Amino acid sequence: MSCKGISCLSMESPADQAPGFWEVDPEAEITLMPPYDPMGPDGTHSPAIVLD
Repeated sequence: MSCKGISCLSMESPADQAPGFWEVDPEAEITLMPPYDPMGPDGTHSPAIVLD
């Protein structure tokens, strides 16, 4: 059995079994903007942003 390319049944450390280093996409950008609109249609804060 395999869990994401690493043997689930092996007694070795998963770090020792991990395939090479992970390639990072330079075009991928982390944004800290919420997935919802912070302002409601009437110009006030949306309920989601108030709860956030």
